[in-house]
Amino acid sequence: MKKFAFLAVLFLLVPAIAGAQVPCPPADGTPYVYVGWPYPTGNVYPGQTWTYDGFAFANIGAAADTFCFDVVDQLGWTVSGDVGNCELYDAGYAYGYYTINIDVPCDATIGQVDTLYLIHALCDVTLSCRLDCDPTSRDTMVLTVVEAPPALYVTQDTLSYVEQGQTAAYVPFSICNGDPCAGTNDYAYNITSLGTIGSAIDVTDTVSVSGGECQDVYGVIDAGSSSVGDKDTLTIIAWSLASPVVYDTCVQAVEVVSPVPVPLFTAPVITVLVLALVLAAAVFMRKRARAEA
Repeated sequence: MKKFAFLAVLFLLVPAIAGAQVPCPPADGTPYVYVGWPYPTGNVYPGQTWTYDGFAFANIGAAADTFCFDVVDQLGWTVSGDVGNCELYDAGYAYGYYTINIDVPCDATIGQVDTLYLIHALCDVTLSCRLDCDPTSRDTMVLTVVEAPPALYVTQDTLSYVEQGQTAAYVPFSICNGDPCAGTNDYAYNITSLGTIGSAIDVTDTVSVSGGECQDVYGVIDAGSSSVGDKDTLTIIAWSLASPVVYDTCVQAVEVVSPVPVPLFTAPVITVLVLALVLAAAVFMRKRARAEA
C-alpha cells in the first residue's frame, strides 16, 4: 500500500515538475564568444534562401560549458542550419563554423523589413538552448525585401577559348529563370555565329527552367581547320513562350588557342612505372635463383 501511495503522489507531482522553469545556468566566469552577421543590413527577395557560413571564436574560461547558436527574427521566416543545438565547449580557447539559412517566403512584399538576431547563448541542464538567459554574444542584421531577379536573363563568359583542332567546341550560355516563386517556364533561344571559326551556326531550340534556377545551352563550333588567334562572336537571343513575352540577349567572344599538351610522364605515372619495374625485376631474380639452384 505504501508503494502505491508513493506512486500516486509522484504522478501528482509530475506536471508541476515538468512545468517548472529551469534556472539559467551559471557560466564559468565571463566566457567570451564572438558570432556575427557578415554585415548589418542586406537585401533579399521573395523565394530566396539566404545562406551565411559564419565563424565563431570562444574563450570559455577555466571549465567546460555548453552553448548554442540560434536566430530570432521579427517576421517569423523559416530559419534552419546550425541553430538551437547545444554543444559542449572545452575550457580555454575554441573556434568553429556554423551555417545559417533564412528562407524568404513567396508572400513577402517589396519593402518589407525583417530584423534578425544571431545569438550565442548558454544551454540549461536539460540541454535546451536558453535565449532568455544572458547571451554571451548577440548581433543584429536588418534584411529588406527587394524585387526578385527577372523572369528571364542570360549569362555567359566574356571570352571563351577553344583549342585548335576541336571539331565540336561547346561554347556555353546559361538561361536563367530568376524568380524562385515563378514556377517552371519554357524559353526558346537562337544561337548564331559569324562563321570566322568554322562554318557559321544558326541553332534554335527550347528549354524548360525551374524558378530560381539556370540551364546551360551550347553553341557548337568547328575549330578543326582554324588557326591559333582566330576569333568569332556568338550571339544568343532567348524569349519566353508564355505571355507576357520577355527576352534577353548576350554576345560572347571566342578565340582559338593552342592545344594544351597532355603530360605523359607525370609523377603518379612515373611512380607506377617504377613499381612495375621493381616487381618485374623481383620476379625475374626469383626465377633465376630457382633455376640456378
